[in-house]
Amino acid sequence: MSNPFFEDWNTPYGIPPFDRIQNEHYLEAFERGFAEQNVEIDRITQNQAPANFTNTIEALERSGALLAKTGMVFSNLSSSDTNDSLQAIELALAPKYAAHEGRLLNNQALFERVKQVYSSLPEADLDADQVKLCEDAYTRFVRAGAALEEQARDQVMALDETLAELQTQFSQNLLKDTNEFELVIDATEDIAGLSQTTLQAAKAEAQQRGKTNSYVFTVSRSSITPCCNLPTHGNSGKKCTAPIFATALTTMLITTSPLSARSPHYDCSALSCWATRAMPTTCWMTEWPRTLPTSANCWGRSGNLPKKRWRRKRKTCRP
Repeated sequence: MSNPFFEDWNTPYGIPPFDRIQNEHYLEAFERGFAEQNVEIDRITQNQAPANFTNTIEALERSGALLAKTGMVFSNLSSSDTNDSLQAIELALAPKYAAHEGRLLNNQALFERVKQVYSSLPEADLDADQVKLCEDAYTRFVRAGAALEEQARDQVMALDETLAELQTQFSQNLLKDTNEFELVIDATEDIAGLSQTTLQAAKAEAQQRGKTNSYVFTVSRSSITPCCNLPTHGNSGKKCTAPIFATALTTMLITTSPLSARSPHYDCSALSCWATRAMPTTCWMTEWPRTLPTSANCWGRSGNLPKKRWRRKRKTCRP
């Protein structure tokens, strides 16, 4: 079967032909997209004419058409209708895409041409949109590390690749935990005070999951929020608040552990300990201090940071 991404889409309004796109088409299209954009960037940097808006900024803006075309479809489906196969592709693709982006934005020959156009803006005969595009292109390169020394640029690129992979893993972990979470309530007195609409929805969710004699609440806002807002003397408020925060924190701790190992100023054990102490028993509002908190008997490796505890205020949860 031919790859639909390599064809023009003769569909109404140029809508992607989703019925023909298979998961195996994505990586092939991305790889060709990377290669095509590299050729386009080489054509820009090897241009012997002085850098101007047309041969540099506009040419850069128009490069990577296949990459944008593929990415538009992939990001849409991986966000709204994902599956195990798409998630595996997403995880494998994240560092590759970050590496490609890093090489492009740290291409010194390309950056010099962008900088020349940016420096000549006061004398250039450009409209407001063109000026804005020049400014955004230059800022994008600088923020990606193009103006740094070579060693620093390499460090930024390596961190970008790591962060891209971790961010993707975090999103997938969070989605998995979100989909798997369920709060099962058997005792009706624990959910006294909920509206009839909320109870009907919880009963329907329970029946769908094979728990016909219970009520099931998910992390969907319309499902879990009414339960979290029950009076503090009830049990369901504690039952729903603790797992939600524990799920989010556990996902973050697992995902960010490689960064914790790289930096002495980032210690995940602090959040883990805080969650263990605060969340299972009550509902807290937390004022985050300017520096990471530390306690000799709790925060573990962060003992080298200023010894400043969490400042917590108890909040009474009301219906």
